[in-house]
Amino acid sequence: MAKLKEDKDFSDFASKVDEVMNILKYMSSDDVKQQKVGMTKTDKYLGNDKKHLDSVNIDNFIVKVKEDRTVINTGTICNGVVKSSEIYHEQDEAPPAIAQDKHAFMASLEKDAARRYAERKERESIAQNLRKLGNAAFRKAEYEQAISMYSKAIDQVRDSPILYNNRALCYMRVTLYKRAIIDCDFVINKLDEKNLRSWLYRAKSYYHLGEMRNYEKSISEAKKNNPKDLKFIEDVVRNIEENQQIEE
Repeated sequence: MAKLKEDKDFSDFASKVDEVMNILKYMSSDDVKQQKVGMTKTDKYLGNDKKHLDSVNIDNFIVKVKEDRTVINTGTICNGVVKSSEIYHEQDEAPPAIAQDKHAFMASLEKDAARRYAERKERESIAQNLRKLGNAAFRKAEYEQAISMYSKAIDQVRDSPILYNNRALCYMRVTLYKRAIIDCDFVINKLDEKNLRSWLYRAKSYYHLGEMRNYEKSISEAKKNNPKDLKFIEDVVRNIEENQQIEE
């Protein structure tokens, strides 16, 4: 029986090693698509539950992350043994050393992921509270205070479209349209290219700047990327051109 258990343990371990080696192959590829496959496999291997990231609403702020910024730099792999490898997060000061041993490598992988997950949850909690303060200031028309709160929240979590959109709306209320456009462009170019709020806030900002070509392009892109919301977009266009506020 002991022999059978030993054989099973070895088989399970070998399977894990093969899985890690497969992940490393994807992560070390020069092809961006292959790297993204590797990141997906890493998340699956580590068991991080990211389903909660899809539930974003006004009262229950959860950050929506576009992609995990875990990076694995691989060294020489010989006969299934990692000779030189390191895993780190972009916010780390320096990549932690990974032991030569396979067990130590996988333990470090899991420990580092757990640490980063805990840190991310803490930053999300701080950002959530700052966002609530920003919302409260916005409702009182204290737009500069709201901008300050949203900016501090963004310092904690840099990949939440809702934070940039909220700050952009505040910039619009104090007629800082170019700054609003910068926030909208960041969402569109870096986080969510179809984001309806970003396209509409961008459109209104360009309208007030008198840049009609960019205004029309923003509306066109909003429609193209959100075909199910055409009626709403038309209502917004009518409101913009009648100098009314976009509904929040």
